[in-house]
This record gives sequence, C-alpha cells and structure tokens, in this order.
Amino acid sequence: MNNISIKAKLNALLVLYTIGALIFQPLASIIQVGVLIYLSLKREWKYFIYGTTLFICAAIIGAAFYKHSLNQNKQFYMIALAVSVFANLFWFAATIKQLKRILYIDE
Repeated sequence: MNNISIKAKLNALLVLYTIGALIFQPLASIIQVGVLIYLSLKREWKYFIYGTTLFICAAIIGAAFYKHSLNQNKQFYMIALAVSVFANLFWFAATIKQLKRILYIDE
C-alpha cells in the first residue's frame, strides 16, 4: 500500500525545505520545527542542539533584518540573513542524511 520509500519521502522533504528556505521562509521554519521535534523523540541530540541553535540564530537575524531593513546597515543584514539561510540548508541536508541512516529499511 505504501509505494513511496522512506528515502524518497526524505528527499521530497529536503526539496520542500529548500524551496521554503529560498522562497517562503515560514514553510521552512514549520518543517524545521517538525524535524527538531522528531530528532528529540529519536534522541539525536547532536543534530537537535545544532539545529535548535541555528533556528534561534535565524530567528534573531530575521527579526533584526526586518526591524532594521531600512537602516544604513542593510547590506550587513542581507549577508547575515543569507549566511543564516544557507547554514540552515546545510544542517537540514546533513540531518536528512542522518535520518536516512536511522530509518534505513532494506526494500
């Protein structure tokens, strides 16, 4: 009944997260919170702590960017926001790779 493999589902989640991170940040944030909850349930503390730290940093940078975007430091905030988005993308890709190891099912 379940024709889609776990690897395909995780790859689709990675693609959806990437689209969300680059185009619509709230979608990426919702996915990231869901993955963080799942990681805590699986006791993958290394990925959970790293992801939570990046999520908090991204929230702070995002809030600072939106508050001060009309200020003269706009370029600094744009760079910080870009670094934050790509750091989260790299974390998410590494987390998906780890989840594939955890959930590997020989088909």
